[in-house]
Amino acid sequence: QDVEKSTLAISNYDGKDSKEQIITHEAVVFVRRGAIMTMSGQALTSLFESAGCFMVNDLESMLLCDNKMATAIQLMRHNVVIPKTSIVNNRKSIEDAHKRIGGKFPTVIKTLTGTQGIGVAKVDSRESLISVCESLWKYDAAILLQEWLDIDFDVRTLVLNNRIIGSAKRITDKEEFRSNVHMGATTEPYTLTDKEKHVILAAARTTGGYMVGVDHCLVN
Repeated sequence: QDVEKSTLAISNYDGKDSKEQIITHEAVVFVRRGAIMTMSGQALTSLFESAGCFMVNDLESMLLCDNKMATAIQLMRHNVVIPKTSIVNNRKSIEDAHKRIGGKFPTVIKTLTGTQGIGVAKVDSRESLISVCESLWKYDAAILLQEWLDIDFDVRTLVLNNRIIGSAKRITDKEEFRSNVHMGATTEPYTLTDKEKHVILAAARTTGGYMVGVDHCLVN
């Protein structure tokens, strides 16, 4: 990095050792989730950020959004309504965590990290709850419990710099409770009410992200 010239040289080890030189105050860096999965990737993201590049998104907001429990805590702190959520880290805490989210079945188990519906399970009994938790812990997964919401669809909204770009209704497959398109959900355009817009923008602001996908649902 040449601070005086506001430039940054990036080497690409593709066998030719080609280099690109960018002007940092003119550069926009789009960070994929995979880039923050390792410490070296996080360090590289921080380098672009500290060099003065425009980040979509910065490391802090991405790490927050990648952790479901941290996101839940942040949303609750800012009075954004979310499903009842409790972290569970050993067998003894299962019963207490389940009571904190209402003590009812079915209930939802989620790994703290993960996208596209991967790491999300619905359980219908105490026995299944214990079994799934223990299976996930076998692979050192950190998990949380959430209350079950009986819904037919949710809404994904793209927010860019505190402006709503568009929304889509995600309709669940009859045999699949997860509303992820990767899991078979279908989509159609959705018109937000003023109340929905207010909640969505509030949720987006809590993350600190420049470009954020916000999911919400309507519960009777």
